[in-house]
Amino acid sequence: MLKRTISCIICTLVLCVLVADVLCNVPDPYSVLGVSRRASQREIKRTYKKLAREWHPDKNNEPNAQEKFIQIQQAYEIVGDEDKRRQYDLHGIVDDGGQQRSQQGGYQTFNFGGFNFKFQNQNSGFRQSHRVTLSKYDDVIAPQSYHKPWLLLVIANWCFNCVRVEEVWNELLSDFEEMGIGMGILNADYDYNLARKIGAYRWPSIFGIVDERVTSYGDNHIGKDNLKHFVQQILPAHLVSTVTDNNSDEFLSTWRRDNKPRSLLFSRRSGPSLLYQLAALQFRQQIKLGFARLGGRDTDDLVFKYAVNEREPTLLIFKENTENYAEKFEANSLLGSNLRDTLSSQKYLHVPRLSSQEVYEDLCKETPLFQTKSLCVILITSEGATHDYQESFRQVYLETTSWPEETNFVYLYRDRQRAFMSALGKDENVPNYRLSVAILWRRNGQKAKYGWLPGGWEGNNISGNKKRIRTYLQELVTNKNLLTKQVELPKLNDENAPHWMLQVFKDVWQKIVGYLVSLKDSLFSGSVNEASVAVGVICIYILAFFLAFASILGSKGREPWEQDRQRQQRGPHHRHGNNWEHYDDAHRATNLSPDGAMRRRTPGPDISKYRHIELVELDPANYKELILDSRQSGMMLLLLVDSSCQARLIDRFKQEAYSHLSSPQFQQPVYIDIDNYPEWFATLLANSTHPEPDSISTAPGTVLALRPAKHYFSLYHPLYSISSSNSQNQLDAGFIGLDSSSDESDDEINEVRRVDPLNGLRMWLDRLVDGSLKRLSVGSWPYL
Repeated sequence: MLKRTISCIICTLVLCVLVADVLCNVPDPYSVLGVSRRASQREIKRTYKKLAREWHPDKNNEPNAQEKFIQIQQAYEIVGDEDKRRQYDLHGIVDDGGQQRSQQGGYQTFNFGGFNFKFQNQNSGFRQSHRVTLSKYDDVIAPQSYHKPWLLLVIANWCFNCVRVEEVWNELLSDFEEMGIGMGILNADYDYNLARKIGAYRWPSIFGIVDERVTSYGDNHIGKDNLKHFVQQILPAHLVSTVTDNNSDEFLSTWRRDNKPRSLLFSRRSGPSLLYQLAALQFRQQIKLGFARLGGRDTDDLVFKYAVNEREPTLLIFKENTENYAEKFEANSLLGSNLRDTLSSQKYLHVPRLSSQEVYEDLCKETPLFQTKSLCVILITSEGATHDYQESFRQVYLETTSWPEETNFVYLYRDRQRAFMSALGKDENVPNYRLSVAILWRRNGQKAKYGWLPGGWEGNNISGNKKRIRTYLQELVTNKNLLTKQVELPKLNDENAPHWMLQVFKDVWQKIVGYLVSLKDSLFSGSVNEASVAVGVICIYILAFFLAFASILGSKGREPWEQDRQRQQRGPHHRHGNNWEHYDDAHRATNLSPDGAMRRRTPGPDISKYRHIELVELDPANYKELILDSRQSGMMLLLLVDSSCQARLIDRFKQEAYSHLSSPQFQQPVYIDIDNYPEWFATLLANSTHPEPDSISTAPGTVLALRPAKHYFSLYHPLYSISSSNSQNQLDAGFIGLDSSSDESDDEINEVRRVDPLNGLRMWLDRLVDGSLKRLSVGSWPYL
């Protein structure tokens, strides 16, 4: 029995080695080109062009010239591409198609049985900005899915069906994005963890994400109408209310409860269009949207009351006055982005309530400078109080054509915002029969200066209230000392948020449904691709190996196994260990529960999460302490800026890097104004081991990851858009070795134009953390 088992294991191992040898029978590309593993891209390119000219069959008469030339091309295709080179350095694996590939206008070929097959490169037709990584999914797509749906196409390398699907996807891209649908592409070979996270086990496949809920596209036919219908299916129910003559009063009159204007669309369609539903998702926190069908008997009274044109769509906006609409828009304002712009300009009541932190930040805008300050006039009231004060407050605001500065009138329920009111305090000089009014100037984040309106707000005295508030605001324009109080206010409660027990139940239910859908797709799907077959074969061999190994242990160790079974029968109280006791705290920091499932995120993007990040400007005074004499072991990110784009670059840097800067391995980030120190960066490159200092200019947006104590750094180059007079679809003769021109001739370009320079910083930081970036040593840091 033992000999038979050992023979089975040896045969299995030999078979696995043979399979691996067939799949990975690629010569070492570094040996073929004769370069070291630490060679730069410029050195590799120069060597490749030299060898290509030497071994090209048209110039070399040796019998093995063609075979040698093909090997040189194959090797350069691997190490000449940074992504493929990194994959080869990490895993030593090259896909079987990689042996016979050649770059020809975005197509790749491979050889099978003497026949050449050609299909489009998976990344050739899709813009890099649409590629989805795990960090982009967590930081961008998941928060945005509460405001707009996302469609993700999952592909893989050497997937024949993916080619046709990607062509259709690219044709639909602009139309869907114009409607407000996010579009992304996920390569399962490069972002395996994300593919498993969303439940992608086959490709090509399409997934829709709304409210962080992932839904698989089950239709085998991919077209514009099919995908639009799929998006409508995954949108939350009851986004748009159906309004008739019977329920119109209820729809319009509940604005005080939810603090939202009403948008009512009249159309001859049987139901709201996808565009209107997408707008309802985007503005569901600010506006309540309704739909009334024209031509039906149940809407005749509404059409007559508001004089609606029955021949074309009409949109009415209602605010505090439900008898008369505030705005009316015809068909031309209801197409594409015009509808979103229209609703965006009408997303608040005339005098809204401060019901959440988002409303507070949007209406009480942050203005650090006093000369351009924005003021909030806040009426302090309670939920059960009479509405006379609010009505007179609103009337004063609407009857006054202009106010000093940029002034917004709002009110606040003190019993719903106790923490906010506790920090704000109480106006002791206001009589009990009047309400307090705070004039607030939000300076920075939650920091604000404020003062109380003398005499408060008297309910029915419209003219007296108007005179006192205008006089106070006019005095405030020239005398900022009127705002005598300074405070750091807490964030406001979200009054429209669901109860926490309902939220927990909803999260659990969504996870259960998601697991069942993923299980159904993986078990009963009739679509099987090449990668699935390969994975299945490998799993069978691994399973056979472990079964054989277990039989050996079982033949020698039945008695210990029996003892373990008896211990288990004694009950759980005899166990001495608990898996949960060794639960890694790092999972909590990444929003993972112990079973690996994602917890629900806070709805909507929170722009305040990177406001706390401060960049220190390097100058001769602090440069010595932070760089030259530093003994800290952490990584320091240094941003190069100039005076023309300093604020914009710093803000983009915070957006891209905030998730990494929260890690303890990073020090406080810094920046250098290259207008003040133009020679510093060039001196640093000259003192380093960087292979091509002459090709890099001191460009704003360059980021350096420094280890001051260890004297090395990594370099991020800002993104550029490059246009050349040569067509990209033409094969470069010099590139394949037919041109005898110098190495530098093909480096010339006609135009270089910088676009968003930090667009790829987040992905670069991911590579920095996992240690796959090149480190450049420097003998000594240059003086500033």
